[in-house]
Amino acid sequence: MSTRPNVFLSHSSKDIDKLEQVIEFLQDYNVNVYIDKRDPNLPPVTSSKTAEILKNNIRKCDKFIVLISENSKDSRWIPWELGIADYAKTTEKIALLPYAKYYASSTWTTQEYLGLYRRILNLENSDGWVVYDHKEKKYLKLSTWLKN
Repeated sequence: MSTRPNVFLSHSSKDIDKLEQVIEFLQDYNVNVYIDKRDPNLPPVTSSKTAEILKNNIRKCDKFIVLISENSKDSRWIPWELGIADYAKTTEKIALLPYAKYYASSTWTTQEYLGLYRRILNLENSDGWVVYDHKEKKYLKLSTWLKN
């Protein structure tokens, strides 16, 4: 019996209104999505225990996705979580999910280190949603990337 891949979804707390839509989108690919707001093990007040639990969950998850929006640049947690993922995983297991079409272009960020990571994009053709490696100029179907 195969188990569903686990995805850690890093996001700004200011994007709570976008989360359900993004979670449903990812679950359509038959994955379990971890977000901090649904973790009953997290303490009610953010502390070093919070950081420890998040760090362990990042390591346990098969993939790490960052929801990129206007709010991402102001988040204190996204860069920290991404740093943990970068250390614990290969960059091939990390992807950025721009929330709006504008963010799919290379102009959406002033944080240069984000250029290290693949992006989840909709090619709007028969390939649909893909994970694009802009350095190699190649992509994988999102469904394939999530399973590998």
